[in-house]
Amino acid sequence: MRDRVFGIDKSETNGCSSSDVKWKKRRRILTPAFHFKILESFVPGLDHKSKLFVKLLEERTSGNRSVNLWDIVPVCTLDIIGVTYGGIQVIEGRKSELVQNPALLGTVDPESMTNLNNKKPFLDLLLYHHMVTGELTLEDIEDEVNTFLFEGHDTTASGLSFTIYLLGLHPDIQEKVRSEVLEHLGPLEQPMTPEGLKELRYLEMVIKESLRLYPPVMHFSRELQSDIELGGKKIPKGVVIAVLPMGFHLNPTYFPRPEIFDPERFNLENSKKRHPFAYIPFSVGPRNCIGQKFAMLEMKAVLASIVRRFSIKSRDHIDRLILIPEVVLRTNELIVNFQPLPSN
Repeated sequence: MRDRVFGIDKSETNGCSSSDVKWKKRRRILTPAFHFKILESFVPGLDHKSKLFVKLLEERTSGNRSVNLWDIVPVCTLDIIGVTYGGIQVIEGRKSELVQNPALLGTVDPESMTNLNNKKPFLDLLLYHHMVTGELTLEDIEDEVNTFLFEGHDTTASGLSFTIYLLGLHPDIQEKVRSEVLEHLGPLEQPMTPEGLKELRYLEMVIKESLRLYPPVMHFSRELQSDIELGGKKIPKGVVIAVLPMGFHLNPTYFPRPEIFDPERFNLENSKKRHPFAYIPFSVGPRNCIGQKFAMLEMKAVLASIVRRFSIKSRDHIDRLILIPEVVLRTNELIVNFQPLPSN
């Protein structure tokens, strides 16, 4: 992960807090793009793209063929980024469009950004702060779009792939997810609704448990803002420390029998007893992942479409996986078979 997003960019600090100022400015600018009303407006697009992904799976798995999830899931997540936040548009092209029709930008209060009617999609919001407020250069926009394309694409692909794989190892949990999805969303042909997706609480527990075992972001860094004591030793202010989410997530103090896949860890009763920093797949604190709610919504939509069309069976037991800590967590391969369910 890039320290500019998940920690401190040492190339810009020069011994001071300039990068922190820059981060706060960017966070303020981008936050309205992730308002819950914006997310709800994405549901039709998520519905459409997840169903196209189901059709792609049907093509790739016809004749009882299995697929390697790493070869196919990123295609889906990249497609979704394009239809939701507009990340695959050429910045210069969209700018020209807005120059010719400034009304498309609407009005945004650059100070508070609190008017719900003024919430803008990601790309248009960035361009507004380039064309109207002058707070961002085109280079700034390119930087943010590239960062968002990665964070909203590879990380979600990793989380989705591991969740599909784990469902394929646990048919009882898979069936419980399918029942919940059918209850609240109906058959695959029926359009998804924001209200229906919100009701998929067990599916959300499944996703959270998958992210506990296989957090897509293997590590991130933080620069200490004050001296701390850890394990009886003093660590001085200014030291950059590495945080490893998997180390937290496999701690038996907070997750008994941590190697077991058990979504019930995240029911309300169990969750409220747990230390708030014991589970950090999206980081934690002020610099947490700005897109975590979007990521959860996306994963729920895609998984809801898959389980209504297929019975999932994973080839390899968890002990045979070789974890690869690249920019995001991967394995050597994740081979899964998708068997079409009987038509209702």
